[in-house]
Formats: sequence, structure tokens, C-alpha cells
Amino acid sequence: DEQNYQRYLKRKQKTGQPSREFADWKKQSEYWQSESPMARGNRFDKKAKDENWYKFHQINLSNGKRLDSYDWGQGRIISRKSVDLSKINKRIFEVYLKEFRQKYDIGTVIRTNKYREIDGRILQGRFYLEIPDYNRKLPELEEFIKLARKYDVEIIFKPE
Repeated sequence: DEQNYQRYLKRKQKTGQPSREFADWKKQSEYWQSESPMARGNRFDKKAKDENWYKFHQINLSNGKRLDSYDWGQGRIISRKSVDLSKINKRIFEVYLKEFRQKYDIGTVIRTNKYREIDGRILQGRFYLEIPDYNRKLPELEEFIKLARKYDVEIIFKPE
């Protein structure tokens, strides 16, 4: 922790920004690493890779974006969100759906050194939004599913 804190202090000094005291920094650092929505999403993404849900993960694209997973054989373009649908409104959900065309549109060139067999190919297939399976219990789930279909996106439920 001390080394990380010292690096943090140096970054703050370089930018002229105020820094936190060690105890406050540590609390914030732990939140962002383990409790934040970003950390939760990273864990969900790691689970997909660790459990081999798909062959290709974290695919770099020619537009500078990165796709969560890609199932080339089955034509699945997958974005993963560790989200509790009961805690977001439909406008936010719609933003997630619009991301497919904005970031991962069909025809976008894949640029990845990690997976040579798909490097230079174009994204093909259908759009899938992968979310935690506890969302299946949501009373208004059908409304979210209908909204997703409006954007040509299918929902996949996976254990978080």
C-alpha cells in the first residue's frame, strides 16, 4: 500500500492537484478496486474469460473500441454489463443498447494481436447484451427485453 500511495502522491504533485491523506486514499482505493461498479464489471468480465464462455475476449477494434467477447463461429457480438435492471431506468438501458451500433457495429474491422485468427476480419453476427442472471426475477423484465429487441439486441443471462 505504501508504494502505491507514494506513486499516487507523485501523480498528484505532477498535476498540481491536492492529495488525500493515507487513510482516506486507502479507503477510496479499496472502494475502486473491490466495491465500485467498475470493479464489479471487471469481475463479471473476468468470470467470462476464466470459465471460457467464449473463445475471444477483450477484442480491440479498428475504431479504438474494445469488445467484451466475440463468438466468431456463432456470430455473437457480446457486450457485458454487470447491472441490476431494477436500479436503472430504461433511458440508461437504452444507452447500453445504442452502444452496439456506436462501438461494435457489424462491419467494424478487428485489430487484435492477441487473436491472430480473427485479426483483420470484420465483425459479423448479432448483438447480445450479457447481464447477471438474477435480473430474470425482475417483474418488468419483458419491457427491457422488448426495448432490447427494438435495437436488434438479445439479452443473455449469466451467473455473476
